[in-house]
Amino acid sequence: MKKRGQVTTFMIIGLVIVIVVILIFALRQAGIGIDPQSYLGNKIDVIEREAKACTQEKLEEVSELIGKQGGTINPENYRMHNGYRVNYLCYNIPNAPECLNNMVFENEVEKEIEDYLNSEVPSCVDVESMSEQLLNFFPDIEDAEFESSVDIRENGVFVEVSYPVALKRGDKRVELKDFSELIDHPLGKLLDTTYDIVNEEANNGVFLSVPYMIANRGEVEIFVDQKEYPDKIYVLNERNSDYIFQFAIEGETG
Repeated sequence: MKKRGQVTTFMIIGLVIVIVVILIFALRQAGIGIDPQSYLGNKIDVIEREAKACTQEKLEEVSELIGKQGGTINPENYRMHNGYRVNYLCYNIPNAPECLNNMVFENEVEKEIEDYLNSEVPSCVDVESMSEQLLNFFPDIEDAEFESSVDIRENGVFVEVSYPVALKRGDKRVELKDFSELIDHPLGKLLDTTYDIVNEEANNGVFLSVPYMIANRGEVEIFVDQKEYPDKIYVLNERNSDYIFQFAIEGETG
């Protein structure tokens, strides 16, 4: 009986310890016993990590799509190629070897990426859902408008983000600071090469890819897919990179 009583006592003590640990954890989660400014800062860090991760994910997603569709998310005139709507960057001129230049410009591509991020990232971060989870601990969570500014660089796509979500508790307030993300897609370099190709096709009706690659030390590899006759599909990639930019030159039928 004595041993059984000892076991029961140990079980009660163990249960009390577990309950105390759970209470301490719950109180810390509620911010009790923690400096309010530090507590709010820790919580805004969670939102910041999610916002950054989502921004990078969506930036990579839209950059990949724009590369495979010839510089746009929703091309109006395109050729289906390997499951993608590949934008015509030069239109056929009847009975002429030249074509009509329809080149996309870097600032237009940057604007498309910005619009995509501004639309997609807020729903990905889902501050409204977070506010429901934090409702017991925060009297107010201030959502904010997501704004991005994209800079296409030679060897990367850079975005600066303003997303001033704020958390408040009493007279304390913390706000999500501006942040930036960079992905290593060489979109700028491939767009520069695309300009050269499209200009040659528009002015002379032909582009000599091998001499061009030699002159540029093979930094950009150029493949021309002639299987989509009478159209030509150009597929570009930087050497040692998996990122591609592809576009179509419209040929003459009949």
